Amino acid sequence: MPWTDAELAEMAAADAEIEADEAGTYAFVSALAGMDADLDNDGTVIDPDIRRARDYQRRYYEANKDEIKDYQRRYREANKDEIKDRQRRYREAKKERPDCGNSRDEPMRNTSDHIVAEERGDVKWNCHG
Repeated sequence: MPWTDAELAEMAAADAEIEADEAGTYAFVSALAGMDADLDNDGTVIDPDIRRARDYQRRYYEANKDEIKDYQRRYREANKDEIKDRQRRYREAKKERPDCGNSRDEPMRNTSDHIVAEERGDVKWNCHG
């Protein structure tokens, strides 16, 4: 269905208005981009103090990236045995208590069924203590 002359004139006027207001559009888009800096990943507004600290930490890391990596490497080399021992203890604890921690396969254990099972003595240990 072809456009009528009135509709074509209205579209031409709208196109001319849009092209004339390109500067305003870009200002609006840049204002939106500035608002993104005030939002975290969840889309909630970040407290100015938190944003200031985050920006400072980012700038510090970028300015001192090599020194930080060198320090971390030296720390790992100097404390190799302690780190291995800590990792071993963690793995052993996860073997003894497999459903504690960040397991996404099972629901949280704070249900009424779990409490009843604890009272009966069916549960060997409590994840939270």
